[in-house]
Amino acid sequence: MSFINEFIGVFVPRVLAKNIIKANEDTYYYCRANNPGLNEHDYLAMTYAARRKAGVLVGNDSITEEQISILSYTETHQFAVLKPPDSIRALALYILYKEKPKLISKKLSSEYSKLVVPIFEAKEKGVFSDWYERTNPNKSQKDK
Repeated sequence: MSFINEFIGVFVPRVLAKNIIKANEDTYYYCRANNPGLNEHDYLAMTYAARRKAGVLVGNDSITEEQISILSYTETHQFAVLKPPDSIRALALYILYKEKPKLISKKLSSEYSKLVVPIFEAKEKGVFSDWYERTNPNKSQKDK
């Protein structure tokens, strides 16, 4: 990410939102490239954990390493059934909402809603657990 984009992001909410999304997507692809053979849930959890370990606060919270470890899997669980790039895009939008809810535009909100519709439909039909296990074969629901 260029210094100019980071600087502009301080003053232009749309640019800041784009920068936060891109930072999470870049982290995800770095995790995938450097940790081959893991499940989608692992990559998403690593991305979430990296963001929190970097000191990014959600609201006014402070969080321990142990809490980050637990939250990274809990907060990313539902997105782990989606295939990339949808999985990381949905997570990046979710993280943006958690960190800076005022930056969520109607366009980003609509995009997020479209990405998560299959998740909510699967939960409603009672097939989410099966979908999760197919998508993340080395994980079980108790590991989440």
